[in-house]
Amino acid sequence: MREEKTGMVEDGPTPVMRFEHSQIREYLDAIHQKVEGQNPDTEWEEQALGSHNRKEERTLYPAIDNVTSAEERATVFSSMNAIPKDRYNACCGQD
Repeated sequence: MREEKTGMVEDGPTPVMRFEHSQIREYLDAIHQKVEGQNPDTEWEEQALGSHNRKEERTLYPAIDNVTSAEERATVFSSMNAIPKDRYNACCGQD
């Protein structure tokens, strides 16, 4: 979805989500390091990930649904399904 469609290019939920996505990489790296070191104390990072998911599910996704057509959403899902699995099945910062 293009942000221009909503008029919220500089503000709104998507810039916040993009910032949080950069933080998610840090949380996942921290979880990986803890698991690798056999430290089960990942609750804080897991809660942070869950908080982000709830924001997307409660705010971002409904907002997207309100400004896109069923055809546009189908196109997005089709594009997502076409992403090669090796692009998102990486671990430990491997690309």
